[in-house]
Order: sequence, then C-alpha cells, then structure tokens
Amino acid sequence: MLAKRSRCRPGCLCDDQPTGDNIYQFRRRIPQSDVRWELLRVAQEFGLEGLVAKKPNSVYESGRRSGAWVKFKITRSQEFVIGGYTLPEGSRKYFGSLLVGYQGPDGLLFAGRVGTGFSEKVLANLYGKLQKMKQPSCPFINLSEKSRGRWGLGITPAVMQRCQWVKPALVAQIKFTEWTHDDQLRQPVFLGLRTDKEAKVVVRE
Repeated sequence: MLAKRSRCRPGCLCDDQPTGDNIYQFRRRIPQSDVRWELLRVAQEFGLEGLVAKKPNSVYESGRRSGAWVKFKITRSQEFVIGGYTLPEGSRKYFGSLLVGYQGPDGLLFAGRVGTGFSEKVLANLYGKLQKMKQPSCPFINLSEKSRGRWGLGITPAVMQRCQWVKPALVAQIKFTEWTHDDQLRQPVFLGLRTDKEAKVVVRE
C-alpha cells in the first residue's frame, strides 16, 4: 500500500473493507481548475490559517519531508490608518515599524505594528511624508496597553515613550494572517499607500 501513489490508495482501501462497512470515507478529487480558489475561499470562511496538499502521483515516504507536499497559506488584506511609528533599531534607517489602526465608534483603534514590507526607497519616502504630519499626542484611543500581549507587540507606556505620533491621515494597505484574540494583527506586511481612501472611512472588515 505504501508504494502505491496517492491517487490509487483510496480505491485500494475501499476494495479492502468488508461489504457494507463504512470505515473509510473519501472526498471526490476536485478538478485542478477549481481546487485553488474554491478550497482557499472555504478555508478562509472557516478562519483557517491555510491548507496542505499533496501531489496525486506521489508515494508515501516514511521519515522524511518531500517536495510532494505543498502548503497554501491564507492571508487577509485591508486598509489601515497610520497613526505613528517607532524609532529604528540596529541598521534600520528612518523608522522601525508603522503603528496602524482603524476607525471605531468612538475614535481610532490601534491594530498593531507593521515592520516588514519596506524597501529602502519606500522607507525614505514614507519617512519624508510622516515628518510633515508629526503631532505630540497619540491618536489611538485604546493606547497605552497593560501588557505586551501574546506576541510581544503591545504598546505599553514604556514603548509609547519611543513612539512618534502623526496626524492620522495616511492610509496603508496591509496584508496579515489573522486577528489575534486581543484584536491585534498577526504577521502584518506593508503593501503600499492607498491614495483612493480617506482615513475617516477606514473600518475593520
């Protein structure tokens, strides 16, 4: 059985089980043209992080990872308002991460730090824009936070002392894997600025 290819195993197992029994159940193989978008859409609806697939003509290889397995990671994307940034560390120039949020019923709500997705040119360009929008007060109504949170990215009073706040007018497109239990973005990545969106209409999707 282990030497047989993936597409052949379900049929062999069904042939081996006693008549009338329903020990094994197999889903029909979805056509290649449908599998990518339909399965990813359903997985996203259920809030899954991704899917794992295997080539239909592969064989079972005990004790090793093979290239027959493929991971499909599900990411989300939406726009967020930039309300500040952290100072750079190490060899990083201009700023460390963007502080982003969205409009709630009572004001701007902090959603997380975005520290990846920037080229050197993008960092410089964004920094120049942010310098013209600096303000002394924090625009997020739910900061500071009591702890650094599960992922260590919470904006505590100590962290806030190293933040620079800006007028919440710029809108950025951000991709991320999920919302955490404490309403923070997990693994956010900067994609670009949204010049077609006004900050006042940016809400959580």
